[in-house]
Amino acid sequence: MGRRRLFFSSILVFAIVFSSCQNKLDFPLYPQHEYSEVSLKIIPYEDSFSKDENSYLIYIFSYSCGHCLEIKNMMIEFVINEKKPTYFIIFNSEIELASDVSSTIGASSIEELSILGVPTLINIEDGKVAFNVAGVKAITEIIEPYFRT
Repeated sequence: MGRRRLFFSSILVFAIVFSSCQNKLDFPLYPQHEYSEVSLKIIPYEDSFSKDENSYLIYIFSYSCGHCLEIKNMMIEFVINEKKPTYFIIFNSEIELASDVSSTIGASSIEELSILGVPTLINIEDGKVAFNVAGVKAITEIIEPYFRT
């Protein structure tokens, strides 16, 4: 009875691992990139509201963030293909963290801006924050449709 239970437990573990791998394969594959390819798009945090475009994205990331690394190739590919003007900001201690960023919608200055964490994607429309989202899933849901057009 013990061997049988071990056998079925092993099959269950294998099935879970295999199904997890299958889900990972559904994530689109992007060419391998390095941040140096978009070095001209990396700006200081203070410049978040000073760009000439009426509509652009700000992507805040950290080199050491596992979630940022997960979507690194997608974000760099997005910028290289000029899907929408996008600027990168490297996370640092001057960037305020908050547990609720809904109050940042409509913000028009750094003093009014905060983020949940990294990675974060902020849309600036006519000098004001239109959305402020964090996390791989939220960012991917916004970026991937641009690749389908």
